[in-house]
Amino acid sequence: MSMEYQVTETCPALGSDDTAFAGIADGPSSRGCLTPVSDLPGQRTATPWVEAMIDVVDNALALLQADGLLGMANRAMRNLLEDGRLLRLDGQGQVRAKDPTDHAVYMEAWVAANRRGMRRMLHLGPGDGGRVMTVSGLGNAPIGVVRPCLLTISRASVCDELPLKLYAKLCALTPAESQVLELLVHGLDPVLVARSLDVRLTTVRTHISKILDKSGSRSLRDLQRRVAMLPPVASAHVSQHC
Repeated sequence: MSMEYQVTETCPALGSDDTAFAGIADGPSSRGCLTPVSDLPGQRTATPWVEAMIDVVDNALALLQADGLLGMANRAMRNLLEDGRLLRLDGQGQVRAKDPTDHAVYMEAWVAANRRGMRRMLHLGPGDGGRVMTVSGLGNAPIGVVRPCLLTISRASVCDELPLKLYAKLCALTPAESQVLELLVHGLDPVLVARSLDVRLTTVRTHISKILDKSGSRSLRDLQRRVAMLPPVASAHVSQHC
């Protein structure tokens, strides 16, 4: 399903049915408002389904209007904004990086994306607690014409709980094999996995051999590559899907 957008002259005030655009400042904006074409008069709206769709994605996603205001954010992004340690919303509805240096780099990336349609990647936060964010200009507007932008933020770990559980189920792993897989994915070598589970190293190696066979992996490195490439499904409803 594709969604086209156009920049309208003013932003309508939000009503009770405009939940997909939570975060947009109320009232008109002289700089234009991002409006899905499907939401214009005479068109069927797909916005609630788009909102539900992006909430399933584990990566934090945000759609910025052409004027830089937040237009849409998935659950992962809303959690990051509420947490405030990397990003936050200011009183005008604009996304800001907490660290001033990060924010200056982010604004430079946003301008390049907003006015020239470019894509930039930057770091947010320090060290192990930081993330990587891309800022992407959307659409094929001429250079200099402002456009909406997409913010995409890396996951906190290589693989979240739900995709790992689903992958273990897909490969028909036993509970013991699933435990070993989880520890391997989080960077433990076989010796440390054995210590963590309080089992013999030979037992862990047997589990690893079965995991490789069931997943069709040629090696531990190949297995880790496959897990890293799993679809980023958020873990909001683990109990319902596993």
